[in-house]
Amino acid sequence: MGLLPFDGEWLLAHSLTAQLLEPAEPYAQLLDATSSQHHQFIADDISLLDDTLVRFQDLAGPRQLTDVYLLTLAIAHDARPVTLDRRIPLMMSAIQGVTEDHLAVI
Repeated sequence: MGLLPFDGEWLLAHSLTAQLLEPAEPYAQLLDATSSQHHQFIADDISLLDDTLVRFQDLAGPRQLTDVYLLTLAIAHDARPVTLDRRIPLMMSAIQGVTEDHLAVI
């Protein structure tokens, strides 16, 4: 599920359905999600140009860059991301020092 800008409004996109939202609704959802005790803000403070973090030769292609970057960023901040994407573990070999404990796949 994600929030996408759509023709001046926000679209709540699910894997199979979508609905138009009022502009204040995404803000309320984001506020609710970030007020959880489990939420942690992570600064965007790593670089994929740092070759001590990622082994690019282990990636299958450019579509994996965002996922690998976000997982690498989480690991750098001792965070454990949760995902529904069962393909993410296939990319983990590209990240230096990663273990199965660094990611939760539900």
